[in-house]
Amino acid sequence: MLPIAEKGKKPLLSLSQKIDTKCTDLIKKKRVSGKSGEQAIFYPDNEKFEAVYLFGIGALKEFSAQKARSTAASLYHDAEDHNFASVALAIPAVKEKEQKAVLRAVVDGFLSASYRFDSYKGTKEQEKKKQPVKKLTIVLAGLSGSKLKELKITMSLQQKICCGVFAARDLANTPSSDLTPPLLADKAVEMCKKEGIKVSVFDKKKIKSMNMGCLSAVGRGSSSEPRLIIMEHGKEFKNEKNDTVAIVGKGITFDSGGISLKPGAGMDEMKMDMSGAAAVFGIMQTIAQIGLKRHVIGIITSAENMPSGAAYKPGDILTARNGKTIEVLNTDAEGRLILSDALCYAAEQKPKVIIDLATLTGACLVALGTTVAALISNNDTLVKEMKEASKSSGEQLWQLPSYDEFREQIKSDIADLKNVGGRNAGTITAGLFLEEFVDDTPWAHIDIAGTAMQPKPTPLCSTKGSGFGVKLVVEYLQRKA
Repeated sequence: MLPIAEKGKKPLLSLSQKIDTKCTDLIKKKRVSGKSGEQAIFYPDNEKFEAVYLFGIGALKEFSAQKARSTAASLYHDAEDHNFASVALAIPAVKEKEQKAVLRAVVDGFLSASYRFDSYKGTKEQEKKKQPVKKLTIVLAGLSGSKLKELKITMSLQQKICCGVFAARDLANTPSSDLTPPLLADKAVEMCKKEGIKVSVFDKKKIKSMNMGCLSAVGRGSSSEPRLIIMEHGKEFKNEKNDTVAIVGKGITFDSGGISLKPGAGMDEMKMDMSGAAAVFGIMQTIAQIGLKRHVIGIITSAENMPSGAAYKPGDILTARNGKTIEVLNTDAEGRLILSDALCYAAEQKPKVIIDLATLTGACLVALGTTVAALISNNDTLVKEMKEASKSSGEQLWQLPSYDEFREQIKSDIADLKNVGGRNAGTITAGLFLEEFVDDTPWAHIDIAGTAMQPKPTPLCSTKGSGFGVKLVVEYLQRKA
């Protein structure tokens, strides 16, 4: 696969005189001009390559990591359509300081596009599926031995990150019948034992004894009991500077809305309401595999939100782990309730930073669509760091304001807080509700309600579950380590 820049007269890498001549001829005949997305393929005789695939990248000066990621994803699908088992992909020459970012983006795009979730398809459907590309060789010209070794390490790192993303996608795409809170806990234990992560799982009785009144209440409407999952990596790296980072994930394995029942349309997607927990799972797996030298605690509160005679109800008042009382106005705003207990627990560990990920509000989808997650924070330095990680990882964030005026919307007349603040500024008020449980710890809330569940396949993700948040948070942690 050879790149051609817009208005270029030849490919950006020379293979052989015969192939170069053929490529130049195709460009002269305007079969391919180098515009982004353009392509041409030919099959040379007596060459070691079965086929040569020319692809346009647009203006060379505008070729960036983000462009490389999307281009590589599209190239994977083209290679799969042509049934190429092995691909050699040439990357345009970029400035040395940009090489690592572009290489990571290419690996990220190509591997992300390869993900499939088809384990529930029958044998005949399995036989019909396209054969995946089994080998990718990346070609970079003009590299010294030391630089090549460094970039190979970069490629290996990105492969492990993609594995973490795939783990999160697998969990999000799994039917809720096969991923109840106890089963999610079992998968976490299995992964942690494999990766050398300390893990603890607490059941319904223990959760109640820990004064997690919100998690207990949300989970009591279901026959599948709630779970609290604590994963701990790198305790040996904790030092006097209090270097701990706590990552918290919302793990609602199915959300019917509870007594405030959701409409039927689209309710099937609510198996993915545990995408925040899935991201924490993928993050912990990744940092263990890459050997991150930092103390990280992953915290998942998991429950099913179901209607029954035992379910919590609108009008109930719940008490979170830190003693704050919450008036329930809508049982479908359950994510912030189970996160409140998780954030209390996280704050008690005295971490340097708390980050939470949650499919929290439909308002976020309305505001930012399916490609950008919302960010709310109480710390400007952390916001800056998260934005930098966002740019490098390709997972986009947008900070929303958190003015005190918004806090008035979640004040209750009969309790400390109420769990909904009305339709206006719904994503902001939900975020500010969470802030009530982190003490003064620097904290970032990432609402992934739009980005975690894709409405249709994209070049980077063929399924609804995207695994959003894994790359972002791993990038943040790597920068801090």
